[in-house]
Amino acid sequence: MNRDSRTASIIANSIRLHREQDPKTVVILEGSTDKRVFEEIFDITKCRLVFSSSREKAVQILEEFDNHPLDGIIAIIDKESDNLDGFLWNKPNLFFTDSHDLETMIIQSDALKIFLKEFGLTEGKRKQKNLDNIVDQVRQLLINATLHIGYLRWYSCPQKQNLQLSFKKLDFEKIMDKKTLSLNFDILLRGIKKVSPECKCKDFTKIRDEIEQHISQKTFDPWDVCSGHDMVFMFSIGLKNGLGNSRCDSMTADCLDGILRVTYRESHFQSTRVYHSIQSWEGMNSPFKILK
Repeated sequence: MNRDSRTASIIANSIRLHREQDPKTVVILEGSTDKRVFEEIFDITKCRLVFSSSREKAVQILEEFDNHPLDGIIAIIDKESDNLDGFLWNKPNLFFTDSHDLETMIIQSDALKIFLKEFGLTEGKRKQKNLDNIVDQVRQLLINATLHIGYLRWYSCPQKQNLQLSFKKLDFEKIMDKKTLSLNFDILLRGIKKVSPECKCKDFTKIRDEIEQHISQKTFDPWDVCSGHDMVFMFSIGLKNGLGNSRCDSMTADCLDGILRVTYRESHFQSTRVYHSIQSWEGMNSPFKILK
């Protein structure tokens, strides 16, 4: 059976059977890439990492233990649009990334600074500029480049307006200015409509106005709105067009995503809210341990 096709019930039963031989804490994660990040951060001699293949399934696995609880099991998932929807989870063993997803959390950390030291401006240009300022500027560029898309993703999701937009088919390079990483919202809307034959919205005027109002009034924290996937993609384009040195000329978004994950260290995670939440959970759930 393909691991991605396993149901929540099958994974939960597997966890129960494994616990009979192994008393370690169980940490349920969304995917295999998350697992590779947390393998370097958590004490894997004391906890076992299980990936579920999706955010929804990770929660479903926890729910499998509601009627027949199992001690020492948690899940960590991307926060995504929960803050925007005003949705609150009532599960003490369910934890969330500080911002929209793991990628945005990595970009918010000093891992970005480490990356830019190696792949950013050449040494000569770097001497003329403060690296901290460069890092802040890059983060702001990425927010500006992906904020409208982030809001549009939110409006498109089933719990909002279920617009059925096909973001995977959208060619971001055709709708953005590669030099400035700026994006024209009207061009974005025209582009997304072209590649979304099942789109349920014929006139985006009202949605456009509402999104612009959210942005101007700063209704939500941009780090809760912007998708890390979009940020990494835009960043890969920017690195080839002035933000990076010559080694970035052939760097793909997937490669960049992998480098950022490898750059993310335990010390970066220790400054997050999710780290302190897990630390508190450990204090109330002895002898189960996760952190080093």
